[in-house]
Amino acid sequence: MMVPMSRYALMGGTVAAAVGIGFFMQQSPTAQARYGDGVEVASLAPALPEGALRPDAIDSLPLSVPENDETVAAPVPLSAVISAEEAPLPPVENIEMAAAGPGEPAPAAPLSEPERACDATMTAVPKAAAMVYLALASCQPGARVTIHHNGMMVQGVTDAKGALEMTLPALAAQALYIAEFPNRDGAVAQAVVEGFTDFDRIVLQWRGAAGFLLSAQEFGAAFGEAGHRDRDAPGTLDDVVAGASGVVTQHGDAALPDGLRAEAYTFPRGVAKQSGTIALSVEAQVTAENCGKDIAAQSLQLIAGDGLEVRELTLGMPDCDAVGDYIVLKNMAEDLKIAAN
Repeated sequence: MMVPMSRYALMGGTVAAAVGIGFFMQQSPTAQARYGDGVEVASLAPALPEGALRPDAIDSLPLSVPENDETVAAPVPLSAVISAEEAPLPPVENIEMAAAGPGEPAPAAPLSEPERACDATMTAVPKAAAMVYLALASCQPGARVTIHHNGMMVQGVTDAKGALEMTLPALAAQALYIAEFPNRDGAVAQAVVEGFTDFDRIVLQWRGAAGFLLSAQEFGAAFGEAGHRDRDAPGTLDDVVAGASGVVTQHGDAALPDGLRAEAYTFPRGVAKQSGTIALSVEAQVTAENCGKDIAAQSLQLIAGDGLEVRELTLGMPDCDAVGDYIVLKNMAEDLKIAAN
């Protein structure tokens, strides 16, 4: 298939990447068969970007997995779990109430227990292809919620009843998910994910309209062919279960201003029907929202259950006269070597 004319990046553009991540700068409509002649490679020195996304130390939390049960739901005070820059407020009973003066209203008494806001709860249910369905219930309608899982962070908004549902990839066989509200209320749920090591997975995450795109070219497929997977041609979970191909899934509320978002690519190594290489790449499109700005992303890659490899990126985007161009990044993802089963 023809490659869209806008899919090229600047030669000699003002582009910089950090943390040891290189980038391709492409030219011509097909970029010489996507990554052929006319591609310049830059090698960059490590530098940790200020404010870049980082994985939370969730794995260090003690886990208790109940026998014969795949889900756990429990409220939790997140001030002790999620990193907080401010000290928590003292409990109400430790605050000395000042006496009201003449003509002043008496200070309100602390809320009785039935009048306090209800605790949030969350359940986690394992699904096919090492995915996990989450259902959050709360008394906070229209609230932004951050979901944390093994360094992955995405955000959504509760509905008018304070509920939120989403499906996320598992990055651990005993998958712990934490929901955090802006006021530090939250909930925790855990699911035991059977067959977890049968899947290779990479998560690319960023904040806001950064313009990132995760792409997989399966077994030599060229850009735009049937084996090319991205958000425009994601594949299906049914294909993953059957071992036919991988799938790209999107996570987080794209309409949420400055929200945390992610894309994930999952391939069924344990039941693959084909042998060969899957080439993974990350692109950043120059848009009206990110042109001339610094953008940041992080990749979390899991190969055959061998642990999570984390790579970080900060990128200075070209000026706005380059809107529509693409920058192809190297080393944000490791290609997959697959053997048929």
